Amino acid sequence: MADRPPKVTFIVLCFNYGRFLKECVESILGQTFEDFELLIMDDSSTDDTPSISSSIKDKRVVCVRNKINLGLPGNFNRGLQLSRGEIVWAISADDCLADRTALGRAIQIFETHASAGMVWSSAVPFEPGGGKISWCDHGDREFVWRAPTLAEKLLTHNPVCAPTVVVRRTVFDRIGWWPENLVFVGDWYFWFRVGFILDAVYTPEPLAKYRMHSANMTTAYRGPRQHHEALERLRLRLCMAQFFHGDTPSATVTLDLVRQDLDDIFKRLMDAPFAWHEFDSAIANRFSIDAPGLPEWPERDSMLNRICSGAIDNLLREALKARRPRRALKALWARRRVRAIFKNRVR
Repeated sequence: MADRPPKVTFIVLCFNYGRFLKECVESILGQTFEDFELLIMDDSSTDDTPSISSSIKDKRVVCVRNKINLGLPGNFNRGLQLSRGEIVWAISADDCLADRTALGRAIQIFETHASAGMVWSSAVPFEPGGGKISWCDHGDREFVWRAPTLAEKLLTHNPVCAPTVVVRRTVFDRIGWWPENLVFVGDWYFWFRVGFILDAVYTPEPLAKYRMHSANMTTAYRGPRQHHEALERLRLRLCMAQFFHGDTPSATVTLDLVRQDLDDIFKRLMDAPFAWHEFDSAIANRFSIDAPGLPEWPERDSMLNRICSGAIDNLLREALKARRPRRALKALWARRRVRAIFKNRVR
């Protein structure tokens, strides 16, 4: 007879984090709630991750090594494909659970709130005496974000700390997995999708410790990669607009943010060594996200054309007024490209 599936699957995402991996895994194996499997997803690391993974002797641990580097979204999606638990907790190998009761507390919240698709919490840093991390601390009481209130909160910024998030497996079946063209804001996208259709429970007691260091993605991927992040954020905001389009306050906020993001991107085109080919590819695809379940929005292209054209025309006027011919030529090129892509359907 086949083994009974575990209640929970931990997906530990690891790429060259061998120096942190053991601490992360030990924080999971030490949980008082023991009905889980632990997938160590080694994304073709070049450090000592393979030897550290193989040294961990626990029947609940499964070591998976990708033959090629899949990137963060691809590695997560592969782990999700292999998962068997009805609850999924993904955590980067450089983070760890807050204490031995973290999993049991999360399970209890799910049992109390049957409508919740996601549980998340405040987080603490690894440094002793640091207190809760301020940007993901939302007060001292547990409360339920009724759909779509969390999605509305996520329009402007991401207040959710990724290693604290625990999700029902059925949620992924309903809204899809991590879009692989969203490396930097994929978690933000997913929290939005969950919060739009399902309740989410916040608990003030930290479920995880969050590590900031020089190799952390949010601190290491800077410089030119800021441009990639800007393009991804625009894709995300346009996805949000597809859910909130219409004559509503949320729709107004979202389109204002889309305008701001496009202004930022076009200014980067003018002022910095932007990756022009990536911009060209992104706009050719209408800054779309490869994800299932997006609602129909027939006016999307015409709206995007108007906003792009308006942003570029403003830059062109500024360049001509300042007598900056190279900047004006860039703006003219961008305007010509936008018009070619949208075929002048809106003037």
